[in-house]
Amino acid sequence: MVIRDDLGIILQHPIDANSGGDSSRTTGLMSLFGSTIDQQIVHLFEVPNKSGLLTRHPSHYSNNCFTRDQAICLLAGIWKSGNYQLARRVFWSHAKRGFFCQNYMEQFANAKTRVRENKGFFGRDPLSPSHIGYLIICARLWFLYPFLLIAFPWFLIDLWYFTRIAPRQEQNQIVCMAKVYGCLKLWAKWHPNWEGSFLSYFGGWRDQIEIAFFINRAISEELKTSL
Repeated sequence: MVIRDDLGIILQHPIDANSGGDSSRTTGLMSLFGSTIDQQIVHLFEVPNKSGLLTRHPSHYSNNCFTRDQAICLLAGIWKSGNYQLARRVFWSHAKRGFFCQNYMEQFANAKTRVRENKGFFGRDPLSPSHIGYLIICARLWFLYPFLLIAFPWFLIDLWYFTRIAPRQEQNQIVCMAKVYGCLKLWAKWHPNWEGSFLSYFGGWRDQIEIAFFINRAISEELKTSL
C-alpha cells in the first residue's frame, strides 16, 4: 500500500518518527520511471533551498544523515525531472566535500545513550569514480564528460558485480545508475531475475508492492521499445 503525506511524498508505514527515512529513495525511483507526481516534488528534498544539500524527507529529517544510497536514487529522479540546476548544486556540494556524502551523523539514536552519534567527516559515504561520473551525467556538466573515460569502465564493473555476483542485493541504486548511464538493457540482460528483485524488496514488511509493479512495468515497456 502506497501512502503519501500532505506534500505528496511517499512514506513508509506504519506512520511514525522514521516513516520518511526512505522517502527520497522512493521519490527518486518513482520519478525516474515516469511518475509525474514525484517528478514535480523532487525539488522539495533540497534543504535548505538552493544549498545543494538533500534530505531523506523535508519534514521528518535533517540533512546530516543523507546517505549515498539515498542520493543515487534521488538524483536519478532529479535528472529525469529535468531539474539540472538542482543536480548541479548537488554535484558541487559533493565536490566541496571531496566527494564524500552528507551523512556524518547516524540516522538513529544509540540504543543506550538515546543520542545520535557523530561519525566524523570520514564516517560519511565516499563516492567512487562511477558515482562521480553518474553525478556529472545527472547534472549535464558537459565540460567534465572526459572523466567518463574513467567512470564508465568502473560502472561496468559495478554493474557486473550487482547482477552476476550479488544479484540478490538491493538493485535500486544500480538500476538508477544503469538508466542514467544508458545501460538499462544490459542490466536487465545480466540480472537473472530483475523483476523478482523489486517484488522481493518492496513486498514483505515494506508492504509497498505497488511500487515494484510500477517499476517493473516501466522497465518492461522500455525494454520492448529498445528491441
